[in-house]
Amino acid sequence: MKSLILVVASLILISIQAAAEYRIIEIGSGQVSIIAKDLKLGDLVEFKNKDSLNKAQGKVKSISIDGTAIVEIQKGSVQSNYKVFKKNPAINNSVKVQTKKESQVPLSEDDHRILKQGEISGVQHALGGALSFYPGLGVGQAVQGRYSEVGWKFTVAEIGFAALMISGISNCDNLFFGSGCDTTSAFSIGFAGLLVTRVWEIVDAIGGPFRHNNRYHYLKQRNSSRIRLVPVIDPEREQAGLQLNYSF
Repeated sequence: MKSLILVVASLILISIQAAAEYRIIEIGSGQVSIIAKDLKLGDLVEFKNKDSLNKAQGKVKSISIDGTAIVEIQKGSVQSNYKVFKKNPAINNSVKVQTKKESQVPLSEDDHRILKQGEISGVQHALGGALSFYPGLGVGQAVQGRYSEVGWKFTVAEIGFAALMISGISNCDNLFFGSGCDTTSAFSIGFAGLLVTRVWEIVDAIGGPFRHNNRYHYLKQRNSSRIRLVPVIDPEREQAGLQLNYSF
């Protein structure tokens, strides 16, 4: 029984001490002296009556060694019967709702095309790479869904260089690997151009899908993050909530 009484007495004493942590000492012109041992310079302090209807707000301007703080009143007026409260640091300043996402550059036509096409599958990737060896002509890129992006360039280039080779056949003594041809002849130029184009086509068919998929995943994540819920805090009304945000 004695232990219970001691516990209750201790709790009451702690409550009294906590209540006494914030207390008005003197009200001056534009400033108030208060007892507040845990306050720091720049902290915001509120003064409210028992109904919390009338209130004032100020900022700690100085603190003495004995724990007396001088609060400069910024809003409202203070009465001697007001209670003192340390303003919640979470609402000292308004939360900035704007984020980097809201200042994004609009999606380009290529970005829209990539999003519309979607991800290139592993089967498309492998089959396109094989078809770039034979028959070439941009067929591999077409299988990967990239013909309008780059595949048509290989079709045009390879047909053009092949036509140049045919037109220069008359200048060659031996067509085996172009031997016996004048190095400046149309056949030699067409053969070299066709070889370079085919190598370029193979490299693109192997590496292109990786670049496409990386860009697709980035754009998908970026596009989905435009619609989101963000916390909004109103320091004046001391209210907090969520807001649906869409950034263009």
